[in-house]
Amino acid sequence: MQAVMKVIESQNFISHQFDSQKQDIDFLKDDNMSIHQTIDSILDENKQLRNTLNKLEYETVKQDLEVRGVPYVENENLDDIFQKIATKINASIEIYKPSQVYRVLLKSHQDTGERNQTPPIIVKLASQTSRDEFINLKKSFGQLTAKDIGYSSTSQIFLGERLTSSTKHLLWMARTTKEATGYKYAWVKHGKVFMRKSDTSKPLQIAQISD
Repeated sequence: MQAVMKVIESQNFISHQFDSQKQDIDFLKDDNMSIHQTIDSILDENKQLRNTLNKLEYETVKQDLEVRGVPYVENENLDDIFQKIATKINASIEIYKPSQVYRVLLKSHQDTGERNQTPPIIVKLASQTSRDEFINLKKSFGQLTAKDIGYSSTSQIFLGERLTSSTKHLLWMARTTKEATGYKYAWVKHGKVFMRKSDTSKPLQIAQISD
């Protein structure tokens, strides 16, 4: 009889231990779920913060024209360079008179495709509309080279809107992965990145890399 009682006591003890461990596991599961929810909330807040910062940064550069392909020369006159570009593409310097012209140093980042490039020239115009009009005048003119404005180099000069660092990285990712993801085009307009699968398909705005 005592042996039977000991077996029952052992079974009860094991059962109690099992129930206790199960409660601990359930608690850990709940705690783990709570941690994951907290992490998700932090990631979402971080995403919203980055989007807000990107929008604020864009407001400071949305009227800026970025000029690439102009060789760097010591003691260069950037205002004169911009005036030569404007004259060449038949843009009135009085209408598109910049408030500031300067070169911006590039960081050698692999994630933006800007390695070993000549620093671009930034031209701050009166408005985003003025910037867009100037770019369209260049498109109507066609190919423009450094030789067209007095340099010996025949490197092409490209005009475009200035991008925030976040948008620049997103555009670079879109362009480097578009073929693998079945897209034909990737471009940026007014600080927003778009992709399109064909000439007739609808453009898709890409807000983040996961898109």
